[in-house]
Amino acid sequence: MSHLLQNFQIVLVYENAQVFDRQFADLSKIGGRLKTALAEFGPWETLNGFNSTSSLGIASDSRNITLQRHDVKMALNGFADVLANPLIVNGKRALAKAIVEHQRAILIEVGTGKVPGFAQASAEAGILETLGDTGSAAIGLSDTQADHENRLLLAQAAAVAMIRELAPSAVHWVQSQQVFDAAGFANVAGEGFSLPLYCGPFLYGGEQLPDGSVKAGVRALGSQHLIGKMVVFAPHVQAWSQSYMQILGFVAYCRSIGRILENGETMALEEADATVVRVTHKNDVPQLPTGMWS
Repeated sequence: MSHLLQNFQIVLVYENAQVFDRQFADLSKIGGRLKTALAEFGPWETLNGFNSTSSLGIASDSRNITLQRHDVKMALNGFADVLANPLIVNGKRALAKAIVEHQRAILIEVGTGKVPGFAQASAEAGILETLGDTGSAAIGLSDTQADHENRLLLAQAAAVAMIRELAPSAVHWVQSQQVFDAAGFANVAGEGFSLPLYCGPFLYGGEQLPDGSVKAGVRALGSQHLIGKMVVFAPHVQAWSQSYMQILGFVAYCRSIGRILENGETMALEEADATVVRVTHKNDVPQLPTGMWS
């Protein structure tokens, strides 16, 4: 259950320090507006001991949202996956530049339970195993997959509410290691439950072949939050976007049938002449302790 209790994070970065400082001089003052914007997920109460001019916290019986104002550039190692992704560095250069050169930032975290950080600390310490499902639910820490996904929607709504306060130069959606401009994020977040938002494409293994074609694979960062393991499309000569669409089709299909395809099973998208792909389960990847499907 511990992976279901992980916080979702969104980072809003800003290049104009003067406008940021004026808008967010006292972060606690926007608490009322944030509660109103997120009323459908509430009711909410203020975390009085957490609030200050540079931090804000609200909580319901089973969820908490915290905001931290950063008045200096955040460490770039927190953006490492974004800045190592060729699709972002080469395809979204202005956004990559905004991350590297930002002067201010807001960190949004959406967690389970009324007390920020308690759920993750309890999971890491093994306390949840001792309490069992009933005990965990009694203190607001029980999180089913449905609750987990509802918290994704809450994270989207919280980010959109803050974008309306002041549009950032870039939005880092950490769950799938993607970056958007303010309008682009608001559009994709407004679609509700959105697989392209939750499964971020990351190319790997690019190889130039003698005939001039390129063979590359695609990892779907964040897909593990939806079906338990990360989905990876093996290097192929087809366009990376086609491989990515097949990943999304795989995730959607597994969710629709209520199970993960077994090792060796095959599937194909519904379009004519769609490529048939075979599923392989792998559990020997050191960087992916929960394993992966490819």
